[in-house]
This record gives sequence, structure tokens and C-alpha cells, in this order.
Amino acid sequence: MGVLAVLVPRPARSLDYAIDSNLCQQVKTRLKQIKLSDAVTRVNYGQIYESLSANVMTPTNLRLVANNLKPLELLTITDNYQKQVTQFRQYYLSYEERLSRVIEMSCDHDPAQLVGSLAELRQLRHQLNVDTKTLHLLAVEYQAKFKEFYDGQKAK
Repeated sequence: MGVLAVLVPRPARSLDYAIDSNLCQQVKTRLKQIKLSDAVTRVNYGQIYESLSANVMTPTNLRLVANNLKPLELLTITDNYQKQVTQFRQYYLSYEERLSRVIEMSCDHDPAQLVGSLAELRQLRHQLNVDTKTLHLLAVEYQAKFKEFYDGQKAK
């Protein structure tokens, strides 16, 4: 009989587990930390994005246009960059609002609901990551096109 018990496979353990209010409180505490960290990061990134647009791209484009040059690609990149900054701001506000609502959820009534809301938060945070990468790529593209434009003007 002892051998038979070894050969019979055990039932797989369920990955579902009871989410108690203690785990829920731990999740809420971590989400509060993330919210504080994200707020600082968002302010810093937001300032960089705004500064690059207002202090580099726009003045450069205006100067080129004032000198009767046609920086069409630079203007297009700047327009796309500014739209992306606006989108980043909007997505961040959606993320922050949703994060605040999740943090405010009660762990006493339905702790599983709070933990279940994490998937949506991850998706919103992922979108912010995509926006950040897109803004970086647009900045790099602007720099490369400016160099290309400058080199082309020098050659004339």
C-alpha cells in the first residue's frame, strides 16, 4: 500500500488563495508608496517634457522659420511630441485617479476586489511606460533630424 500511495499523483494545488484583509492592507500600503514615488517621477518627467518642447523645439523651429528655412520634418516631430505630452498627461491623470480609488477601497468588505483591480492599474501603468518611450524616441528623432537639417544647410 505504501508504494501505491507514492504512485498516485497528488491533486495540483490551486493557485487561487484566500485574500484576507491583512494581505489587502499590505497591498494598499505598497500602492500608497507607489503613488508617492510615481507622483515625484511624473513631476520630474513632466518638467523635462515641457522644457524640451518650450525651450528647445519651439524656439529652434521659430528661428528656422524666421530665417526663411523650411524645417517641415522638425515641425512635424514637434507637433507629434506635443500631442504625446498631452496624451501622457491624460493617461497619468487616469492612472492616478484609478490608483486613488483602489487605495480607498475597503479591505473589510471585499479584499479580493482590491487585489482584482491591480490588473487595470498595471495596464494603465504600462501605457504610461509606452508613452514615456515614445516621447524619448521623438526627442531622439528630433535631434537626429535637426543634425541632418543643420548639416544640409551647412553644405549649401
